[in-house]
Amino acid sequence: MKKLSNIKCIVCDLDDTLYPERQFVLSGLKAAADYLSIYGIDSCEAFCEMKHILDSYGRAFVFDKYLGRNNIDLSLVSVMVDVYRNHEPIIDLYDDAVQFINRVYGNYVLGVITDGLATVQRNKIKALDLARYFDIILVTDEYGEAWVKPSELPYKFITEKLSVNPCNCLYIGDNPNKDFIAAKKLGWHTMRINRGYGEYSGYFIDEQHEAEETVSNLMEIYNMLR
Repeated sequence: MKKLSNIKCIVCDLDDTLYPERQFVLSGLKAAADYLSIYGIDSCEAFCEMKHILDSYGRAFVFDKYLGRNNIDLSLVSVMVDVYRNHEPIIDLYDDAVQFINRVYGNYVLGVITDGLATVQRNKIKALDLARYFDIILVTDEYGEAWVKPSELPYKFITEKLSVNPCNCLYIGDNPNKDFIAAKKLGWHTMRINRGYGEYSGYFIDEQHEAEETVSNLMEIYNMLR
């Protein structure tokens, strides 16, 4: 087992790293379905149908397909998207994330770097009560497109803000498209969490984009830190 020595700062991705993003998607669909009840539409039936569309086609056009199938005015798509993005999500941390955070909290400087619409990500952060444990939470959308991963800017900001050396930093993420390449270039340690499901669980690009090591449970990383 790899040993991670001299780590002082641990920074995590958010979606599918600390909590299952599918939870957020389903929570958002439920909020959108509940909204439709003001038009006399059964929210339970609407949610079940939207979930079926999600599982069959992915989330890109769930609302369009649902409204089209039911001959409902497509102008409601934009309203439903707003409801989805602005709702207070019902989401929970992975069990291993709870264990991991409880073990490292107070012993390491902790941070989060997350892409995505700022309002959406901040609602997730609030629902998960992350500010209680993490010293710095960086939502790249709040800084501009140039900060979106795989940009080096958020990683540089973290080390400068916290006055830590990159060689003493660890980044944990799930997406090899963007999570590790900049961190590795800057001298960070990197670990990929792959629980065997999730959007990028079966994804591989090349060694350059991969983390130093892959684990299936965050507690494996904790054991490497000991």
